[in-house]
Amino acid sequence: MEKSHHFSVNWLSHEHVEKMELLAKPAEPTTVDKLKESGLMHRPGENTGAPILVDASAYLECQVTTRLDAGDHILYVAQVVDARAVDDFGEYWGFRVYRPVLYVGSARPGWPKFLKFPSE
Repeated sequence: MEKSHHFSVNWLSHEHVEKMELLAKPAEPTTVDKLKESGLMHRPGENTGAPILVDASAYLECQVTTRLDAGDHILYVAQVVDARAVDDFGEYWGFRVYRPVLYVGSARPGWPKFLKFPSE
């Protein structure tokens, strides 16, 4: 984002969780293209060129408008310049039917690796 000033946000379903787990981890020093190594195919976004995952149920293309130093982090504020979803995206919000991935990884010891919905 430092160079391109744009990014994308992609929504994927549970069937891709193993691939997403690889993306949630820090890259190894020998890693050239973590997205390619995950097996997730992508294409450039039509408005910004940001990578759009081919299997995404929905995505946002965003253009960075502000960069703020926030301690040991950088906060990016962006404008959404495009938003798209597959035709059946209305079912996405039926979480128990669609089973979207809301979180991958474990930020703290003892936290679950994946966020799961309780059984009905």
